[in-house]
Amino acid sequence: MPNPVIVEAARTPIGRRGGWLSGVIAPKLLAVAQRGVLERADVDPSMVDQIIGGCVTQGGQQASNVTRNAWLTVGDNYSAAATTIDCQCGSGQQANNFMTGLIATGGASTGIACGVEQMSQVPLGTAARGGGGYYKDDTWPWDEADNGQFGAADRVAKLRGITREDLDAFGAASQQKAAVAWAEGRFEREVLAVEAPAMTKEGEPTGETEAITRDQGLRETTAESLAGLKPVIEGYLHTAGTASQISDGAAAVLWMDEEVAVAEGVRARARITYHTMVHEQLNHFISGFHYDAHPMAMMAGVVGSLAAFYHYRMDMDNPEHRMLAAQRMIAKMPTIAAACYRHHMGWPTAYPKNSLGYCGRFLDMMFSVPAEEYEVNPLAVRVINLLFILHADHEQNASTSTVRLVASTSSQRIQVLSMSCVAATRTTHRYFISMPNLQRACCSQSGSKCRPRMSCLWIRRASQNGIA
Repeated sequence: MPNPVIVEAARTPIGRRGGWLSGVIAPKLLAVAQRGVLERADVDPSMVDQIIGGCVTQGGQQASNVTRNAWLTVGDNYSAAATTIDCQCGSGQQANNFMTGLIATGGASTGIACGVEQMSQVPLGTAARGGGGYYKDDTWPWDEADNGQFGAADRVAKLRGITREDLDAFGAASQQKAAVAWAEGRFEREVLAVEAPAMTKEGEPTGETEAITRDQGLRETTAESLAGLKPVIEGYLHTAGTASQISDGAAAVLWMDEEVAVAEGVRARARITYHTMVHEQLNHFISGFHYDAHPMAMMAGVVGSLAAFYHYRMDMDNPEHRMLAAQRMIAKMPTIAAACYRHHMGWPTAYPKNSLGYCGRFLDMMFSVPAEEYEVNPLAVRVINLLFILHADHEQNASTSTVRLVASTSSQRIQVLSMSCVAATRTTHRYFISMPNLQRACCSQSGSKCRPRMSCLWIRRASQNGIA
């Protein structure tokens, strides 16, 4: 099965409505991003099989498949197939999701996911107002907020208890972070220069061009200045300072099948690494252990069995395969450890939440229960993170020595790692795996009383020493 990787990503600067990029038509603006990622990665346009672009307002110059038209604008290649999708504000993200799936299923080996909006020339609503009637009539079944997104945002804010002051503070902080990022050069790597017609204040071209290299939306903003703005709609919470800017811009991401990238000598910058799930059949495997079996003994059996589930792309002489094996095991070990602990406790399986970080996800899988909401303690997360780092940096212990010895036989790496669990099946390691005391530590942080076991002492000492 092909493995999609990100080879390059870039975007144009973001211009205000009627601003620096207002004179560049949408296909040419998107073409800058499409060709920019190829040039940066030194990939020939003839290698591109598919292009998927996101665009909300598909009217005027953004109609008739703007993604394809942008590709044809340059005039050097016409072979790539192109599709334009409308998922409203998630269009660009969905283009990347589709491209990932297309490569993973063999539908393409090289593709571009991209998106464009030229809001100065194609305002929101252009497509809907272009004739043909409206999609809602009196039979529309859903209770939607008045005033579209503004009404929906107001509903969400009120539902979550977010005040006007909260919104103004967030808006000011966002502008300040963007200003700092630009000052530190953090955006320079991703931004492509655009040759744009110079415009007068009245929005008329001067006949000259200028290179646009920076975003135009930055403003010197404070929460106090935002507090003086009127809401977009009377009685609502959001203002122009806490609403998305009407902008012109485009972006693109170059995706490749990893094997094709390696063959072409192209360096992958990122890959999809959410390998946190394990095959559901492994839960049946775990359920076969006696409830009071040693957690490390259970883990040794489960980890060893993974080789039967992930037997493909396991040529250990291939550095890419070795990296994939390492990614899988680093991602799956917390899931397996938590599953073994929960079997020991008689609790139902908890699945990984990829919205949480590595340590927070582990704690959630360990201690969450279906009957109530579990809130991950940030102090416990920091302590576990330190423990994992210290353990990973412990270069020579029983587990690492065992792995090195068994790996010298060129055995399959996942099976080799099961031996590290066997080596760690000692009484002194039980705290690191079952860790019921860490749950008590979380309770003590919230005011509950419990016996100060090892984990409580770890957290208290870490807090006293200023490392947590």
